[in-house]
Amino acid sequence: MSNRSFKSAMLAGVALLAGMLPVAAQTLNVEEIVVTVRKRAESLQEVPLSVTAFSQESIEQQQISNLDDLARLTPGFTMGDGFGYLDARPSLRGQSNIRGASQPTLGVLIDGIDIPYRTGLNVETLDIERIEVVKGPQNALFGRGVLSGAINYVTLRPSLTEAGGYAEIEGATDGLYDLRARANIPLSPKFAVAIAGRYSDFDGFYKNSLTGQDTVGGHEFKTVVGTALWEPSDVFSAYLRASYSDEFRGNPQRHTVPGNRQTGALASQVWFIGEVKADPNLISHNCDDCKSLEREFTWTSLDLEWDVGSGTVSSLTGFTKSDILLDQDSDFQGLSASLPAGPPFFNNLNQLLIQDFKTVSQEVRYTSPESDPFRWILGAYYYNQKADVAGASILGIKPNQIVPPLTLQSDETETYAVFGQAAFDITDQLTTSAEMRWNRDELWSNGTRDGRPFPLNTSFKNVLPRFTLDFNATDDTLFYMTAAKGSKPGGFNTALGAGTGTLPLNLIPFNEEKAWNYEAGVKSTLLDGKLIANAAAFYIDWSNIQVDDQFLNPNGTTLGFTSNGGKARVKGFELGLQALPTENIDLTLGYSYNPARILNQQDSRARAAGILYTGWRQLPFSSDHSVSAAIRVNGDINADWTWYAQVDSRFDSTQYATTANLAEIGTRFVSNLRLGVDDENSSIQGYVKNLFDSDTATNVQPFINAQTLRRVFLVTVPDPRQAGVRVRRNF
Repeated sequence: MSNRSFKSAMLAGVALLAGMLPVAAQTLNVEEIVVTVRKRAESLQEVPLSVTAFSQESIEQQQISNLDDLARLTPGFTMGDGFGYLDARPSLRGQSNIRGASQPTLGVLIDGIDIPYRTGLNVETLDIERIEVVKGPQNALFGRGVLSGAINYVTLRPSLTEAGGYAEIEGATDGLYDLRARANIPLSPKFAVAIAGRYSDFDGFYKNSLTGQDTVGGHEFKTVVGTALWEPSDVFSAYLRASYSDEFRGNPQRHTVPGNRQTGALASQVWFIGEVKADPNLISHNCDDCKSLEREFTWTSLDLEWDVGSGTVSSLTGFTKSDILLDQDSDFQGLSASLPAGPPFFNNLNQLLIQDFKTVSQEVRYTSPESDPFRWILGAYYYNQKADVAGASILGIKPNQIVPPLTLQSDETETYAVFGQAAFDITDQLTTSAEMRWNRDELWSNGTRDGRPFPLNTSFKNVLPRFTLDFNATDDTLFYMTAAKGSKPGGFNTALGAGTGTLPLNLIPFNEEKAWNYEAGVKSTLLDGKLIANAAAFYIDWSNIQVDDQFLNPNGTTLGFTSNGGKARVKGFELGLQALPTENIDLTLGYSYNPARILNQQDSRARAAGILYTGWRQLPFSSDHSVSAAIRVNGDINADWTWYAQVDSRFDSTQYATTANLAEIGTRFVSNLRLGVDDENSSIQGYVKNLFDSDTATNVQPFINAQTLRRVFLVTVPDPRQAGVRVRRNF
């Protein structure tokens, strides 16, 4: 889509939305959502931050179970998977994660407790009451690894007053079956428990073209969640949550394409220039009987709150444990056993990783009463993560594989922090606030190098502030300005499976990223609550970006590693509209413009291919433009039953493979259709995902051909159109 067509479509959408608003007053109001992104319960329209929030009803009807589902509904947020399911590449406001072996710029939390990124951020969720997507650095209150923003899943607590629950079954094309259920049991007026479970089985959309087997993209999920809520008095509450999930995922739906242009004098100097096409017929691998990805995830949290009269004391304790087995074809090419079994990969490269992660976190804070003109929060935080990893690169095709001994490595991260927030009402309309976090990360890594123990240790200290000024021009209009500093931890080039090999000692560590985000915005509720219109403009000054780099060994092999690639900037704005023109129509429109540009960062792989460039370049894994729009129409069938129909659409402008800005996926447009009927206790929904069967690739990145060592590109094939039905019964 051209820029002119894109702008015309945007203006038409806004005009259509404005034109449908009625003049006559009606007793309609857009749903009010309460969020806790500042460690306090506040109305979404009263928080001086850019936040997209989803209620429990929206989560259920929109079928939001993971970050991919969330991304299609959140402008400015895109999701990509690099080399596999454990390599999440989220991008918020264009701040993408270029190097898969480093931590993403975006933090993902459950009830405020951090999900370790190396276990796979894109977890399947269940029993969620609310999702909060808050944009801009959130380090001051949320802690480490939230440079571009944070996604917080707020879980559903048991009800002390009503017994009940639900049972739900879903079936869809390509062999998808999904069962969910929940039961809430009040055991006394002060104590209640709830249990929820999910089983999901999916054959996958595509086959291994080498063998014809259904070993691509399928899954099997088993999840159980148990919660307990105890409120013995009006001043104390205890909320305990424990969950366990067992996930299996088939080989990812990726394939490689060769370069299409000679870019240098050497035969190996080729690159792909232009739009890369995804072709499901090219998906092939030599691992039909591999385990692919198996992950067990245990999550336990305890949230305690005491009202001490002068304020509230809170304690949040978290424990997570992840056991991961990754066993998949890592050259993403189905190679015939009849090919010469020579180096480098003896016809095939299979990666084996066994990972065991444990984390413990503890936060304690004091919160003053919300009604005071001077309000404050003071807290302390501790986090410990331990990872034991074993890995090997298996060469060849069964039964002639070469299986080397496993390489062992252990890593540990320890974080200490104190944080605070102070807000003061200068007048009834004007409020100023400041947040501050002192944070220290200590990192250790213990592995081997040249057959000898190789211990590493480093630390990062930061003072991370956020300053806010907000002005309530009216009861329904809020103007705000913020300035916030964010950081993303550094680390070591030792991650097994990251393709680093043996690097010179000076290239082992890499530094943390830092960014300042300056933002001004307005939130308004108009036409007696029938229209919400929010907008924000922002400028991000970003330095020490962690990028892909390469080191050429004396033996001729090339090693990939993480280095710090200079500075970048993002100058953008966002617009969000939600309207109820009549009691039967709900319209939403969101637009985000976030052109992320990095200065003079020469991608080493492109340079090796004879491609040289300077100046500002678009960051990979990010889109300059994204638009989300939806229209929902509903009505009555009779006194008990209602119906609804909804179409939601998402547009994203092109993304590039590297900062060379040559290989790209092109613009992507996806629509979904939902039709449903429901009454007080039952609902039936039919849906079609990817209604127009868009086949635009979702991701592309440079890769290496297993046999020739020439540059190729790895393409992620999108999900095709899928139709299904969900039936739910509340009790």
